[in-house]
Amino acid sequence: MDIVCTLRVWQRRPSGDRETVARSGLSVANHGAHTHNTFMRHVAACGVIGMICFLAGCLPTYVGNPDTAVVKPEYVGVWFREEGGDTQVWAVHKMNERNYLLQSYNIKTVDGKLTLDSTLAWRAWLADVGGAEFVSMEAFSTEQLLETEHDTNRYTVGRVKLDAGALKLRSIDPKLLQGQNVTTPQQFEALLKNNLDGEGVYLDEMTFTKVDEKNRAKLAPVLELVK
Repeated sequence: MDIVCTLRVWQRRPSGDRETVARSGLSVANHGAHTHNTFMRHVAACGVIGMICFLAGCLPTYVGNPDTAVVKPEYVGVWFREEGGDTQVWAVHKMNERNYLLQSYNIKTVDGKLTLDSTLAWRAWLADVGGAEFVSMEAFSTEQLLETEHDTNRYTVGRVKLDAGALKLRSIDPKLLQGQNVTTPQQFEALLKNNLDGEGVYLDEMTFTKVDEKNRAKLAPVLELVK
């Protein structure tokens, strides 16, 4: 069984200044290292979540309750991670007492010049599942409003923690849901409680560092692109 993920991102084309919506269908199957590596490159381009990195809306449901969740102020701020010459930036805002607004940016170096490659907006909230902290993220894009048939696989879920000032995230591997009848938050939480530290539950851990006075000057060219 393949897992089909649809990535919806505002992507800045290298050939011009106009931003257009790029939609890519990704399929993951046991077809060898080449397929897996290609998939992971696409995943990393989202700034998310390992989301990220992170899958931009590959899961049919979430964990927790966005209407009763509680915002923790220590997650609010601008976070970044660097990998393979790319920089991923997360701007985490307090939307209200329950939810965060998360803006993710992926910056690449093209012909020696920093370029804003893609952006994505999320609503995010925290949840306790079996004593572990998880974040659920709901992706939003203009394309969703224009579609006549709405894709319900718009969620990303990951296990998250703050460790010595770093934000560490392990996204749920969508393959965990293969063959499982998981369509509600309650069913998803029950599955995770039975597999909190199981093999194959998570993608690779991603570590984000918070932007502060010590590293802000070094990151100035990147931050200028995401203001």
